[in-house]
Amino acid sequence: DRYRELSASMREYAYLRACKRAGRDPDGEIPRGGLTVQCPCCPQPGINMRPGWEARQQEYGYVDALFYSIDGNFRQNVRNKAMDKDDVALTRGAGYFASTEDFQRYVKYIGKPEEEKTTCHKFGAMGYHGHSGKVSGIVALACRHMYMLPASIVDLNKREGYLYVDFAVVSGVQQYVGLRLFKQSYDINCQYLLNFGRRISKWKEVCPPLASIATMLLPSIHGCVGCWHVNAHKRACRVFQSPAFLPGSGRYEGEGLERVWAITNDLSSRTKEMTLGHRHDILNDMYSDLHVRRMHATADTLVQALEEAEKHLTEAEESLKGVEKSIPKGTLDEWKRDEAEWLRDVVEIRNHEIMDDPYSPPVDACEYSANKF
Repeated sequence: DRYRELSASMREYAYLRACKRAGRDPDGEIPRGGLTVQCPCCPQPGINMRPGWEARQQEYGYVDALFYSIDGNFRQNVRNKAMDKDDVALTRGAGYFASTEDFQRYVKYIGKPEEEKTTCHKFGAMGYHGHSGKVSGIVALACRHMYMLPASIVDLNKREGYLYVDFAVVSGVQQYVGLRLFKQSYDINCQYLLNFGRRISKWKEVCPPLASIATMLLPSIHGCVGCWHVNAHKRACRVFQSPAFLPGSGRYEGEGLERVWAITNDLSSRTKEMTLGHRHDILNDMYSDLHVRRMHATADTLVQALEEAEKHLTEAEESLKGVEKSIPKGTLDEWKRDEAEWLRDVVEIRNHEIMDDPYSPPVDACEYSANKF
């Protein structure tokens, strides 16, 4: 029986293949995220962006924005059993998982987080649902093209709390902080972003510098809730947090990680039995394999998406022109001014409490319709 030797050999082979793919010396110092396969489509200053992109008008800033989603996955857990405590990942810090050492230091200095009361429904992602295991799951970031961001995955302990998500976000976006705008989707963004700035300020105050975190200065973040999850929120969130109504979102639905989980969850029956380091190595290898396959199909996928977008744009413009013809010009101009003001204000989450909801029917109209029919 050589199962143990075969398992070790498989880990070493996957690690050497990752080093070869990235052009790294397996015996050398590998930088944060240095063994990942990264999205060729997302904006990276100095790599795939046109010179002078910084001068683009602010109203078109979404063109140069990083779109990413956040999500927790409790299927990717680890059973609470005895295992080699000295086992470490060969890819530690260089793959899709955030630095374990830095995260442990961060937790030590941050301490017990303050409880934040919800102004929406009580969702499991807010910590109202408990889970068990040595590791209860993961929280991760993925771009709109379904590539996991480097060093963006954090192991969870019992629940999905802001403590874990904050570290995943700051660690995962490090190479993108040169951008001017992030478009962030998360199941509970209506709550998560309310005190995000205050939590980051506390982090800066109490935690010493971490090797894997080069900067804590992040660009503006425009948040939304994915198109599927937003329907479980209260009425106001279904407008103020829906990508369908937010500027620059286009047809972005913000649920990309759900599709990643649908592919990788079957692997959890194996990884939940592994040591913590072995599990990280296997999952890193799995995500890189998905990224390579996705990269090979990127050209065809984007051409197909462009053709579909152009078709829908033509149809939408024709439909809109037909509607606008029936509206008096003065009224139409007033509505457009109101819309421009609403779109300017809605990206700031603290404005939502005082803003009108222009897209939902009035409550009395809904009651009249219900009584009549």
